[in-house]
Amino acid sequence: MRAILVIALALGVLLVGSGTASGERSGHKATLELVKRTPPTLKGTSFHSRERVRLVVVATQQKTTKRLTAGPGGAFVVRFSELAVDRCSGLTATAIGARGSRARLSSPNVYCPPA
Repeated sequence: MRAILVIALALGVLLVGSGTASGERSGHKATLELVKRTPPTLKGTSFHSRERVRLVVVATQQKTTKRLTAGPGGAFVVRFSELAVDRCSGLTATAIGARGSRARLSSPNVYCPPA
């Protein structure tokens, strides 16, 4: 009888622990924000603490990738000084974390009349 009680208690602890973890993941929504257009500077928030992140940015027919680690609070700021983005150009960024976080940003290009 005692063995059954111990097993039931252990299963209960496992179920409660896994329910908490999945609940955290379902409410977890990583975001990307364009902080500055020139040079393009992006801010990521709500990633997992110290999560490795691959960030791909496409702007003005240029594509660049950076790998970084989010801070203890799950945030980062990264500058892409090698990309030339003027006010008429759009920008698309995708961040994929090693622990499942994902965020996407599409900054629309502003209408610019022909020169």
